[in-house]
Amino acid sequence: KNTTNQKQSKKDKKKLKLKLSLAASKEETPKPPVVVEPFQPQPVMTFLHHLGVSQHTIHTRMISSLRSNLTSQIERMDPRNSKAHQESLLRLLQSFWNSKANDIPELRSVFVNVIKCLGELTPKNVFETLAEKEKPKDGHGSSGVLNNSKLKHGELLDLFGLSMKRLVWEA
Repeated sequence: KNTTNQKQSKKDKKKLKLKLSLAASKEETPKPPVVVEPFQPQPVMTFLHHLGVSQHTIHTRMISSLRSNLTSQIERMDPRNSKAHQESLLRLLQSFWNSKANDIPELRSVFVNVIKCLGELTPKNVFETLAEKEKPKDGHGSSGVLNNSKLKHGELLDLFGLSMKRLVWEA
């Protein structure tokens, strides 16, 4: 009996190992990591330089292409019906503001499109920041009238429509 029990025990262990290995193989196999090669533009820039294309032209075309693609993606989003779209737009707005991309005139339209798309879902602190007034250089106070030329971000505010300006003025 003892040898029979030992044989049975060994068979059970083998079956258990087989079941465990089958269960492990049925689980999600880890995906290989995505290999991202570092962007090295120097060879391309050198080649284009030999073709007579200036760096200014290259950068202008790249930023134009990126801006139009990003703008079209933003316009397809609906933050009112999709929490994922809302979160994506808020992250884009945050990274845009933190990187000071609003200082680049070619990218301001992206910022404006994000805020227009978010509409009233835009965080109030963004509107408050847009409504900040410049500190007077001569030490005199302002007249209290909200004038775009007296705002720190008046150039950005000029790009908004009336409904968005109203939200800034209310902030």
